[in-house]
Amino acid sequence: MYRYLSILIAFSLLFFYSRGENSYCVAPPFLTTSISPNVLIMLDNSGSMKEPMYEQTGKSWRYSCSPGKYMTNFDPDKSYYGIFDSNRNYTYDKNIPVDTSAYSGTPYDVNVDTSVKGAFVESDCEPSTDENCWSGNFLNWLVTRRIDAARMVLVGGKVENRDGYDYDGDWKKEWKILGNNEPSDYTFCKKYVNSEDYSPFNSSAVFQIESPADKGNPKNKYDPYEKLIVRYDFIEDED
Repeated sequence: MYRYLSILIAFSLLFFYSRGENSYCVAPPFLTTSISPNVLIMLDNSGSMKEPMYEQTGKSWRYSCSPGKYMTNFDPDKSYYGIFDSNRNYTYDKNIPVDTSAYSGTPYDVNVDTSVKGAFVESDCEPSTDENCWSGNFLNWLVTRRIDAARMVLVGGKVENRDGYDYDGDWKKEWKILGNNEPSDYTFCKKYVNSEDYSPFNSSAVFQIESPADKGNPKNKYDPYEKLIVRYDFIEDED
């Protein structure tokens, strides 16, 4: 029998963005004539876009949360694209609040659970030596779904509030990128033998990714954030 000890992390990314005042041309300024842009984007919007971006060959991601079936294919020499900057490190700030205004009115009008807090914030820390430090490359491998990567390419990610919000009380606006949180997302799990070099957790940790909205059940309060659950599985002897 297996017993689980878990640590819950509300998965989102807080980032800072400085907007320049430059005006850019739709065509190179040295051309004397221009043609209006004509771009065709073909994007899959089926349920397969909810799958992990970095699946492991030979393992079913929908059944990857049982001992012996975890996805373990992280390669530290590979760059993984996703919500995080693969060349940066991050700390997890458990006090970053929810912007409730983003869920009021069109297109949303829901009661948000304001007790759900937390977001990853870019840092100069080093995962192998500092506590509460994560590699962005490792996080991308862990949490990125196909739809998350597509949103990053097209619009810079699914942002809680496109107008920005003062999350940390410094009178400046920040933007929070969210992981996918929809019905039928399904849960998946990953594990890596040297995870202590890229996260605050050792090789015994199992990283479980799940969405509060997965089951699609009505609730009194809505949890807007996908979850990264760090758990330790202990085998107990049966009498």
